[in-house]
Amino acid sequence: MIKFIIARPVLVSMIIIGLCILGVVSYNQLAVELIPFAELPMLIVQVGTTQDADPDYIERQGIIPLESVIASLEDIESI
Repeated sequence: MIKFIIARPVLVSMIIIGLCILGVVSYNQLAVELIPFAELPMLIVQVGTTQDADPDYIERQGIIPLESVIASLEDIESI
């Protein structure tokens, strides 16, 4: 067996590369059963500006009004 590997390094290399490719293709075809698809009931709101603005201004004009609107929605557990 060792003599065969030493005598035919190209053949052995091709077999190893073929097995690696087969493994990658097989791995991509596996069905994901242990991690089910789940939609978490979550909403993420990000407030930003394209101009240099004062953080107090963004809080007064953007964050506080947005928080009050979100707080008025039903079934909101935390903000």
